[in-house]
Amino acid sequence: MSTAARLRLFQAFGVELEYMIVDQDTLSVLPIADKLLERAAGAECAEVNRGLLGWSNEMMMHVFEIK
Repeated sequence: MSTAARLRLFQAFGVELEYMIVDQDTLSVLPIADKLLERAAGAECAEVNRGLLGWSNEMMMHVFEIK
C-alpha cells in the first residue's frame, strides 16, 4: 500500500450502539425490532439509512442497532 493510500488514525472506524428493546413495566424483552424498521422504512427490511446514520437489526429481534 502506498503512503498516499494509507488511512490516517480514525478515518476507517464506525460506532455502533446497540439497544435492547424491553417492556417499560416489566423489562421483559420485546422482539419487535423488525416491526420498528418496517414502520420506519414503510416496507419490510433489515436496515434503514438516514443520512449519516443507519438503523438495523442483525441477529436478535429484541436488539436495535444505530450505526
